[in-house]
Amino acid sequence: MGESNEFGINLAYGHFFGDNKTIDGFRVVFLPFPPGPTAGENTTLNFSVLDEENSNINNIFSALIIKEKGSNRVIEQIPYKRYEFSDFSIPYKFSNNTNYVVTLETRVMGDPKYQAEPIVASFDLSVGDLSFIAFRHLMFYFVTPASLLVAVGCLVILYRRRKQRRDNDDNEDYDDDDEPN
Repeated sequence: MGESNEFGINLAYGHFFGDNKTIDGFRVVFLPFPPGPTAGENTTLNFSVLDEENSNINNIFSALIIKEKGSNRVIEQIPYKRYEFSDFSIPYKFSNNTNYVVTLETRVMGDPKYQAEPIVASFDLSVGDLSFIAFRHLMFYFVTPASLLVAVGCLVILYRRRKQRRDNDDNEDYDDDDEPN
C-alpha cells in the first residue's frame, strides 16, 4: 500500500506528463501551459525530474536557459534555485512568436555524478504556432462536444433498447402464466 503521513492519510503523488528525456535513469518531463503559448501571454513552464523509480527527488537545484532556436541567442537565464520537490513550475512571458529551446540543468544532491555536473535536458518549444492554436480550438470547441453528444446518444439508445427488451420479456412471461396447462 502507499505511504501515509503522521495522521494516517494516504499520500498521493502526481507528476506532469509531457515531453520527456531520460538521462542515465533520470527522467526530465517538460509541459508548458498553455500547451501552445503565444507572445505576451503568461506561460507556466512545468518540470518534473524523476529518479529511476519514477519518484520525486527531494532537494534539487535547477537552472533554466531559454534560447531562440534559429539564432541560438540566450533570451533568459534563470540561475540555480533550490526546489524541495522535483515537480516545479516557472512562470514566464515570451516576448516573440518564434521557436525556442528550453534547457533545464539540474543538480541532484547526494548523487555521486549529478551533484557535481548537472543533468541537462533540452526541449523545443514553438511560441505563437497558430496551427497548434487552431487545432486546440477545433478540438476544444467542436470535436470534444460532438464526441460527447455521440457518446451520450449511443448510451441513450442502448438504454432504451435494453428497457424495451426487458418490457417485452416481462410481457411474455406474464402471457405464459395466463395460459392453461
